Amino acid sequence: MTPRPALPVFAAAVAAALLATSTVTATAAADHPPGEKVNGQPAAAAVNENDQLQFQPITVKVAREGVVQWTNGGVVDHNVTFDPYPGLTSDTMHHGDRYEIRFTASGTYQYRCTFHPGMTGTVDVSP
Repeated sequence: MTPRPALPVFAAAVAAALLATSTVTATAAADHPPGEKVNGQPAAAAVNENDQLQFQPITVKVAREGVVQWTNGGVVDHNVTFDPYPGLTSDTMHHGDRYEIRFTASGTYQYRCTFHPGMTGTVDVSP
């Protein structure tokens, strides 16, 4: 009797399961963002995007339903990108542009500027 290749079949099954799980998770995250874009609402926290390629402050804390406002205070273009939530990504922000999100779900959310590697920030939303 010829032995069966159990390990490669098992490894392939595990890889397929992991791939399916990561796809579902990414889709679920995109379908259920932790907030929504708003405009002109009072900000509970403000973040400045500067020419030193930083978000200031790096971390902001807001209560659930709080609005975070990003303002480009420099002349270098930036954006705000929440990778798991593409619907929350800002347009390119030029000098003086503002961008606001009202956070509706508690949690910690990391974001970045896709134009400048290493330019990252965090929003901590409490219940």
